[in-house]
Amino acid sequence: MYDPTCGSGSLLLRVAHEVEHVGDYYGQEMNRTNYNLARMNMILHGVHYRNFDLRQEDTLERPQHEGQKFEAVVANPPFSAKWSANKILSRMTASANMASSPPLPRQTLPLCSTCCTTLMKTVPWL
Repeated sequence: MYDPTCGSGSLLLRVAHEVEHVGDYYGQEMNRTNYNLARMNMILHGVHYRNFDLRQEDTLERPQHEGQKFEAVVANPPFSAKWSANKILSRMTASANMASSPPLPRQTLPLCSTCCTTLMKTVPWL
């Protein structure tokens, strides 16, 4: 199971609690404190260190698990991340067109049931 924005690892552990079996846990977190907290949470919840591969790096700029296949991918959007478009993307005409596009209507936002509750608590306007 993979979480590209794993934070403290709580979503990985929560999903593992809901399914029959999770072989290995993979995650990536750019915040050093949260990354270390995720590693600690795995150990405190009985996940052997050989069964998780968590990495500290920016998922959008430098993905660490590229090319790997996972049985499941889970993620909460990185609400606290501060980022802007890559210089290469800003030169593309498509990105200029996207910036002027109106936001999607509420009913077309892609939400999964696993993270919907978290989204509703975090983003009150949804």
